Amino acid sequence: MADSKLIEVRDHATFIPALAVRIGDEAREEDQFIRRRAGWSVGTIVLTNLSTMETHAALTEWSNHRTMPTIHKYLQNNWYDVVSGQVLDVAFIKGEADYIKLSERIDPLNERRGVPVE
Repeated sequence: MADSKLIEVRDHATFIPALAVRIGDEAREEDQFIRRRAGWSVGTIVLTNLSTMETHAALTEWSNHRTMPTIHKYLQNNWYDVVSGQVLDVAFIKGEADYIKLSERIDPLNERRGVPVE
């Protein structure tokens, strides 16, 4: 069964609404056939930029070589730690910031610093 999460991707001057889907171990033979025929293994993360509808199952296929590949790899490694609606901050993930940006829902003008993480 597939599991999906809506996420808020943040980076330097960047906000991307995204949908991530993790392809699970389908019980129905028909579903397994379709997954295998697409070349996807159990645990494949399919990530969609909801602003542009650019979608990839492989992190190396993104036209942007920083933001979306970083998030894609992060989701591959941390799927069960991420909750739907969460902010994923590329600068924090890459170690360029010591805090996670606030959601634009809370701070639409990016006037506040964010959440410090120890």
